[in-house]
Amino acid sequence: MKRLPAPALVVVWLLGCGGAPEPPGPSTGPASARSQQDREAIDSPPTPPTTEQLCAEVVGLECDAHLRCCDREASRYPSRGECVELLQTLCAQDLSGSAYVDGRIGFDAVVYRERVSVMRAAAGSCDPGEGEQWAGIYTGTLGEGADCTPDVDAGDYSPLLACRPGLACVVGQDGVRRACGPRSPEGQACVEVDCTGGTYCAEPRSSRSPPVCRALEHSGTPCDAHGACEGGYCSESGECTPRNATVRFCDDLTYP
Repeated sequence: MKRLPAPALVVVWLLGCGGAPEPPGPSTGPASARSQQDREAIDSPPTPPTTEQLCAEVVGLECDAHLRCCDREASRYPSRGECVELLQTLCAQDLSGSAYVDGRIGFDAVVYRERVSVMRAAAGSCDPGEGEQWAGIYTGTLGEGADCTPDVDAGDYSPLLACRPGLACVVGQDGVRRACGPRSPEGQACVEVDCTGGTYCAEPRSSRSPPVCRALEHSGTPCDAHGACEGGYCSESGECTPRNATVRFCDDLTYP
């Protein structure tokens, strides 16, 4: 799935506003019933949506934002229906991986609702925001040393994303099995995505050298991949570029 770097929004619930305390003892009536319902809602954790519900909500928001905010006509879907049909299929396929189903990748319902609120606001203002749009909704749960080998024959690569934050799914000594392990720091050798935050796995400068973790490139710096740029976008001209509204809403339709 396309995973581009989005800010978190802290949702604050304001509960109660002054006034005298209620007298002790049972109370009845609509107001009391509402108060009881409110307390139960606060005490109960959010109910996770099904994959179908999540994909429908997220894709609907993304397609609405795309059609409203993409200012490059040649890049816009002809209709909302076509946009939704394609993205919803891709979303459902990606989230059906075994690691999502069996809990190796955890779901945070609170972060999900926060991200949805951010997306709704962005669609209304056409503000591209910064960072990964859906970061933190799904998080790996496996500790260091845990097996994260994908099932290549079944086309299931979800285990690659099942390691806890700070760890990466790295190739073992046999070159086949993978396990969760520490990410490589800046200046150390790397393989694909196993670099620490703020760095990326850069192509070697000579054929005899291994790839090395380097600091993310600033805007205006030459690049050959989105992952090399601190803003998360490498333009077609090969330069790190801020993710403006055109990039965000025309090119980067995303989903968790």
